[in-house]
Amino acid sequence: VSDGGYVHFDEVTYEGTDPFTIIASAPGLRDSAPTKVLTCKAPVEKLEIVAVHPMQQLPEHPLQVLVAALDKDDQAVKDSDVTVSLSLASGDGELAGYLTLKPSEATHGHYMFTDVRYRGKGSFSLKATSPFTPASASSATLFSGERDDPEFAALYPPRTPQQVSVVGVVPPDPPVGTDFRVMVEVQDALGAVCPEDSREIKLGLTQGTGKLEPSTNLSVNSAGGRAQFSLQYTENAPFQVRAMADGLCSGSTSGVIGPSRGPKKPTVATQLQITYLSQPVVPGQPFQVIAEVQDHTGT
Repeated sequence: VSDGGYVHFDEVTYEGTDPFTIIASAPGLRDSAPTKVLTCKAPVEKLEIVAVHPMQQLPEHPLQVLVAALDKDDQAVKDSDVTVSLSLASGDGELAGYLTLKPSEATHGHYMFTDVRYRGKGSFSLKATSPFTPASASSATLFSGERDDPEFAALYPPRTPQQVSVVGVVPPDPPVGTDFRVMVEVQDALGAVCPEDSREIKLGLTQGTGKLEPSTNLSVNSAGGRAQFSLQYTENAPFQVRAMADGLCSGSTSGVIGPSRGPKKPTVATQLQITYLSQPVVPGQPFQVIAEVQDHTGT
């Protein structure tokens, strides 16, 4: 019932996730104009450390840590409004560097920490925290020290799968609606490919509001520790991808991939450039080389 020409509706709820509008109506009166389009904001339910690179580094050397703010369906909350911090889950040393990121420093629900340093030696792990949000599960076990340290060798035997990393994107600036390829490797803790490994690998976005298509190509079975994805991106805007596999840490993500802003002008091929070489090269075993035919500017 109106009071002085006003009606107050309290505790109105909306069940759904799609954008919506509201109108007011009453018998004998013309309906109101619709409100502006309202969007639902999913709350952040939990945090997940989705990528750490590298798994081994010298004391005080920086590593990169990628944290995702997730909703109840494990989807990244693209307009996340939480502040995320990193701390030790295990280890006798201490963390240094830039350990807290604000919502304004997140990209589509992902927080990229680029200056995280461990003061100490030996194994350690990380966790992500935020006020009023449960702490993340611990990261994969990391190691601070020399590669020939016996503790490291015992923790991470050579050629034992530990991480899955994006190692190349060709071309790095695909126009909208054109194919590009993403090369992925299953690696040990030092980044060497594990040639005996075969498993399902998935690809996902860590930056960008578009979609990777076709969706049926987002899961590939690796062979010889390597996998290749052939995809398109639906928006003419920068994006970034990471690889995922059950039981493995996500290692290095792709760089920012920038679709070109329109058709390229015809160019004259003048040079060749090797843009990717899989490592290591083992006598008698296949390895991969990718070369680009370029014009005089390197395009």
